[in-house]
Amino acid sequence: MIYNTSLAGFCSSCIGFCGLDQKMNGQVAQKFSDYYEKWMSQLEDLVKIFLLLSRDCHQEAGFETIVNKFTAHHKELYMIKWSLAHEDVLAFFNPIWLSPLENAYLWVTGWKPSMAFRLVDTLSKSDRQCGGSLRGMTEEQAKMIEALKVKIGLEEEGVEREMERQQVSVADRKIVELVKLEIQAKRSGSAEAVAKVNELVEASLKGMLAGWRR
Repeated sequence: MIYNTSLAGFCSSCIGFCGLDQKMNGQVAQKFSDYYEKWMSQLEDLVKIFLLLSRDCHQEAGFETIVNKFTAHHKELYMIKWSLAHEDVLAFFNPIWLSPLENAYLWVTGWKPSMAFRLVDTLSKSDRQCGGSLRGMTEEQAKMIEALKVKIGLEEEGVEREMERQQVSVADRKIVELVKLEIQAKRSGSAEAVAKVNELVEASLKGMLAGWRR
């Protein structure tokens, strides 16, 4: 576990983790945010060098050097993250240094605020079996954590519903565009054009169904 402290202390800190849109403005979050911005800039420079080298097939030594730099660069990122997580692990549950798109990717892949409570639940089960850090948590703290868990769960459901609404809205616009294309194709009298539109319709429907199943 990256934050070497008692679970009771961790749970107490979780009480302050309130709301999906709240941002951690602590020193650790700001420190890593500043570092991450510089790290990304350096990464872009490395990518540019790599692309230049890729145009010359005789740069094998150069490729080896740049790959080593890539590896060292990413290793440094995780070392810094590991170090700062020991100071304030909660800053990494709601990263202020990520763009809205990156945060969306985190959400889609399952990294949500409720993840913190899954960790608590897992360690709670372990604690009951062999004894551990939960013994320091009071009954009041446990109730507060459970209440916060319910609140955040409801907010997550609200976000999920909004995502579904947006997805349906996008799908509706696609259908309207396809209908217009179909009308134009039929008016043109071209069997080939109609066939192409039908292929687009079929592909769009498959994509929509796949999205809904997920």
